[in-house]
Amino acid sequence: MAANDKPKAVVFDTNVFGHGQLDISRLEQWADACALHDAELWIPEVVAWELAEHAVLAASNFDTQVKRHNRFREKWGQGTYPELELPTIDDIVVAIEELGVIVVPLHGPDAVAALRDQVTQSGPGSLKQDIKTGAADSAWIRSVAYHNDRTFDGLVLVSGDSKAVALTADALGLPSPTLISTLRGIAHWLGESAPASPAQAEEFTAAMLVYSQGPELTTDVLTDLADVGLRRNWWQSPIRMGNTWELQDAWFDRIGDIEVDTETATYDGWLSSTSATCAVPVLVETQYARQSPDGGEVLYRAEQYKAWLQGQAEVYSPDPALPAKVRWEEADWTRGRRLGRGARHLDSFGPSGDIVSPCDLAVLTPTCRSPHPP
Repeated sequence: MAANDKPKAVVFDTNVFGHGQLDISRLEQWADACALHDAELWIPEVVAWELAEHAVLAASNFDTQVKRHNRFREKWGQGTYPELELPTIDDIVVAIEELGVIVVPLHGPDAVAALRDQVTQSGPGSLKQDIKTGAADSAWIRSVAYHNDRTFDGLVLVSGDSKAVALTADALGLPSPTLISTLRGIAHWLGESAPASPAQAEEFTAAMLVYSQGPELTTDVLTDLADVGLRRNWWQSPIRMGNTWELQDAWFDRIGDIEVDTETATYDGWLSSTSATCAVPVLVETQYARQSPDGGEVLYRAEQYKAWLQGQAEVYSPDPALPAKVRWEEADWTRGRRLGRGARHLDSFGPSGDIVSPCDLAVLTPTCRSPHPP
C-alpha cells in the first residue's frame, strides 16, 4: 500500500498493547474509528489467545492475593471477601468479538507450517535463551494472509516485530506488508495527523481540566500509569541508601495542578482525538527494609520526595452527547518537569504543598534505626 491509501483492514499484534495487556476501551475506539473509515479491525486468533492468556493470568494472580489476604482476615476475626469469578480464555475472546472486531481464525495448514518454522528454525523461528520460539508469530501472520485471499494487499499490520513479519512474508513468497510499529504511527502514515488547531487545543485543555477535577485521577490511577511495582524503576534514592536496602512499598499522592503543553498538541483525524504532553506533580513515599548486621531484626527506612508523572494524554469523544474521555498513551516519572514553553497551569487543585525532605518520614516509622543510612 502507498502512504495515504485507505486500508481495507488494520491488524493488531499483541505488542500493540503495553506489556501485552488487553485494553478493551482502546479496541472499541479503534473498531469504531475503522468502521467510520469503511475499514475493519482484525485481531488474529493467535493474538486474541495471547491477550486472553495474559488477562487470565493477571486475574489468577489477583485471586491468589485475595485468598492470601482472606487468610489474614480470618486470623484477625474479620469477614472474608467473596470468592472471585475468574474469566476464561473464551470469555475474553468473546468480549473482543462483541466489539465488532474481526477475530481472524487460524487455518489448520498455517498452524502446521508455523510449528515447522519453530522446530526447524526457519522463517521467524528463533532461539531465546536456547529455547525455540516463533510459532505464534508465524501463525498469526500466516493466518492474516490466508484470510485476505493469500495476500497482504489492503492491510496495515501494527506490530513491533518487523523481523518476524518480514521473514514470514518471505517464507510465503509474498512482498512484505505495510507495517507500522505503533498505533500513533498509523495516523501519520495515513496523512491523518497534524498539529492541533487553536480550537482543538482549547478543547483538549478544557477536557483535561474536567478530568483533573473529577474522581478519575486517583492515587491508584497514578500508580498504574507509572507501572510501579516492588522493584526499582526509574528512581534512585535521593540519598545514598546502599544496595543492602530493598524497596518494600511505594505510595503516591497528587500535590498540585495538572499542566498541559499545548504546543505539543496533535490532532489524529483517524481517531478524531487530540493528544498533548501533560504533567502531574506527585509526592512519592517509599519504604525500604534490610536485615540488621547481626541478622536479628529487620530495619526500616522511609523517605518522601516530589516527582512528576509526565506523558502523552489523549482526549477523544466516542459519544458527542457524553463528556470526552481521557487516556494516557504513555507516561513516565521524572524528578524535574520537562514541559515546553507552551505549558499551561490548570487551576483546579490549589497550591502545591511543600516538598518534604528525604527521611522526614522516619518519624512515622519508629523501627527506623537511624535518620541516615550508614
